[in-house]
Amino acid sequence: IKLDRPLELSRWIAMPVELSNGAEDDSSGSESEPENEDGGGPCAALTSSFTMLMRNPELFKVLVAAGLQQGSSNLANTFVLSDMKANYWGMKMSEYQSLASILINFIAVVCGGPYGRFSDAVDRRIAAAIFAAGTFLPGWTLLVFGQTSHGLWISTVAQILGSFGLTSNVMYSLANDVTPFQDRELMAGAFFAFLCLMNVLLIAMPVLFILVLKLVPNSPDLFVYLQTGLTVVFFFILASVKAEKKEEEPDHDNEVWHIESGQHEENEIGIDESEPPAKQDYKNGICGLLKGFFQPIMLACSHRRLRRLCIASFLLAFAGNLVSDIGLQFFNQSLGLLEHPSHDKVVMVSVYTMLPGQLMAIPGNLITGYLAKQGGPLKMLRRLVPFAAVLVAVGALMAVIQQMWYIAVVVICLTYANLPMVPLQRIVAGVAPPGRTGEALGTVGVFAMLASLVGNTVVVRLNPILLNSGMPNPLWVYYPACGFMVLLAIIPLMGTPRGGWGRASGKLVDSAHALIGARVAAYRWKMFVARRRRSKGKKLTIDQSTLLAEQDLRRENDMNNAGEDESEDEVADKTARGCF
Repeated sequence: IKLDRPLELSRWIAMPVELSNGAEDDSSGSESEPENEDGGGPCAALTSSFTMLMRNPELFKVLVAAGLQQGSSNLANTFVLSDMKANYWGMKMSEYQSLASILINFIAVVCGGPYGRFSDAVDRRIAAAIFAAGTFLPGWTLLVFGQTSHGLWISTVAQILGSFGLTSNVMYSLANDVTPFQDRELMAGAFFAFLCLMNVLLIAMPVLFILVLKLVPNSPDLFVYLQTGLTVVFFFILASVKAEKKEEEPDHDNEVWHIESGQHEENEIGIDESEPPAKQDYKNGICGLLKGFFQPIMLACSHRRLRRLCIASFLLAFAGNLVSDIGLQFFNQSLGLLEHPSHDKVVMVSVYTMLPGQLMAIPGNLITGYLAKQGGPLKMLRRLVPFAAVLVAVGALMAVIQQMWYIAVVVICLTYANLPMVPLQRIVAGVAPPGRTGEALGTVGVFAMLASLVGNTVVVRLNPILLNSGMPNPLWVYYPACGFMVLLAIIPLMGTPRGGWGRASGKLVDSAHALIGARVAAYRWKMFVARRRRSKGKKLTIDQSTLLAEQDLRRENDMNNAGEDESEDEVADKTARGCF
């Protein structure tokens, strides 16, 4: 096989052990992490993640900013808006809240993909700042309009309008941009671990000290001002992030990218130098903006790998969101707190549903990211899906055990049932076409939010039927049913799509196939641009002239040998296969 960089492929073939362990090629010059010789484990995962953050301070800034964004945006809703809704909405609280949730999910589903596409066209930090401002908006409105009925309605409208980026995964995209591709499995685990850590510090711990232990007075004004101060810290950290260059995956062979790039200007000479499709669309005005609403779905449907990942994301998110929706009622009903209410026990149920899961998720995410790096994210994802299905089904035993401590067990199991999202997000970022990482992640987020919307509809429809069926505590049936739904997510992950899974599989064959396929795609793209420039009579570069001369010579030889004419595309394909 002839390559522009022959030593690169020889290194791949000569080191099968490294590739089978999911290690990445370091030909880009990025510093890679030394392999741990301890055989893995929690300590190795923690050490690897800490080492990664030490050598990549920009990633540490992004992770802290992401945690601040999520934690501080929930402060006002948890400690201020919940009491205001109970006081001002009263008996209509569930009705108004359900309507607001439907509108929030609708906005998030419609705008998630386009906003992810928008983040590809601009500086990702700007997109992250706009997204965060939307999530901070409900708390800011309380600061301006006060904690009145009028302020509550304005805050609710602000929450609906600010949900445009909830499914875009723009903060994950930013973390992906500042991370060398060798470390992106570890980054995925560290990202979700930081989110859980900040939720513990900003949400779970205040609940424990204020509502349970009552060591700190419950002052709504305190939380409004605290959130405002944290938003200032967030924007300061985000502005300090240096993300001038987005490092792309080294092995892209996506036909979708080649086709769309073929509509671009002729002065491009390589895939890496061409503009993202989103930036091209926005130059076309209104038509380009409207196109952005449909391109994410078209990408999910046409991209052979991303399509499978979106289906798996839908099934995983559907089951997880559904059991979360009915969890609080199921726990209270199992403990008899609906028939015989006890304020202290109800508060403890709320604490158990929040604190244990967030705490245990921190090491779980770190270990998952570490293991995904060792064996490949696809292998890790396939193993986690059956494991997650069992963990979800375990929740049904609450109807039999009926003990407060078992709530913590169920919540931890459900938290670990969400661990497949760590390798899944990593694979999505890896298979996304160049320049469309944010769009791909946003599309997967849209499918997850759509699953949440469908799950809420199922709960509304089935709950009255189950509760009126005469079964004792009938909500337990959701858990084995959702466990089966999670197990179905293994179907789109089985088998191999055309062209393979690439480096995500952790296999030498797929990795070498992805490397060669990327070179073929790059060659075909350069040939396409050269032919187009020549057909329009434009000046060619030396490299383009050389490529066309080689193509003409090969075409002449093929015609003499075969005795028949072939199209230029067929000749270009033969040329690519012959050279690579």
